[in-house]
Amino acid sequence: MTTEAFAAWQSLVFGAAHDPPRALRLLQEPPPGLTSEQWARGQFWKACLHCHAGERVEALAALTEVDRAGHWLSPNRLQDRDLDPLRDAPEFTELERKWTHRLNLEAAAHTATLEVLPAVGPERGTLVALHMNHHGPAQAAALFAPLTAQGWQVTVAGSGQYAGEGMAVWNDRDQADAEIRQWAQDVGGAPVWAGLSAGGAAALRNVLTGAVPARGVLAVVPSVGPHPDWCPDVPVQVPVAVVVGEQDPLAAGARQFADLLQDRGVPVRVWAHAGGHDVPPHWADVLREATEWIMGFPG
Repeated sequence: MTTEAFAAWQSLVFGAAHDPPRALRLLQEPPPGLTSEQWARGQFWKACLHCHAGERVEALAALTEVDRAGHWLSPNRLQDRDLDPLRDAPEFTELERKWTHRLNLEAAAHTATLEVLPAVGPERGTLVALHMNHHGPAQAAALFAPLTAQGWQVTVAGSGQYAGEGMAVWNDRDQADAEIRQWAQDVGGAPVWAGLSAGGAAALRNVLTGAVPARGVLAVVPSVGPHPDWCPDVPVQVPVAVVVGEQDPLAAGARQFADLLQDRGVPVRVWAHAGGHDVPPHWADVLREATEWIMGFPG
């Protein structure tokens, strides 16, 4: 299933989470074409909902079904507080052990990736896209690929920090920064750096400290606090576009950080939407406006 279709199904399920029986009915009838990772994530949601309803047996059955089908979940997902009622169950402990072993095996073979999506027609610029934590390059590719029709070369980066099937994270700052510096050399020039959540924070950190050349930054629901320890007193003066969701717990910190950058001379513009830690429903319009705003500054 495409990233967009899966995100639509996820929104339906999450929107019904206040009514667990309704959400579980949605999960009982998954859309066709799910990847193994998407199906396993649906089983994880099912287990969380059963736990909320006090149905430990059903919750364990949902997770066990993932293992029985030959799939798995990142052990990080099993740390979710929703699953706390299962922690004393031997079956749950065995799944943690088994999936941690599998994670370690696959992580040893995982490497950072870089994929170039060529511009259609005359090239206008280059954008390097960094995914969210616990997502992968497919997420960023789906969101930023439409720019190719507007003359952008979109370069999609995948972190080398493996977190599960189709997933990676940016948690090790030194490794993330080293990979971003290498990608900057591979891509060349001064691209626009874009990122979602932790990927947005990584892009901001490397551009504003001068670690990589940049035309600007597009940070989508970035996971930054009001005063990051890495932010210099005089940041690199490139335009920074920030997208926040009003219901996102991280929105206040991102807004305060945007204010800090403005106080330090950085051109900043904020796009806000009514949702949470995600792109807005009118993402195509925001993406176009933000990139046009960035390109309006001298290169």
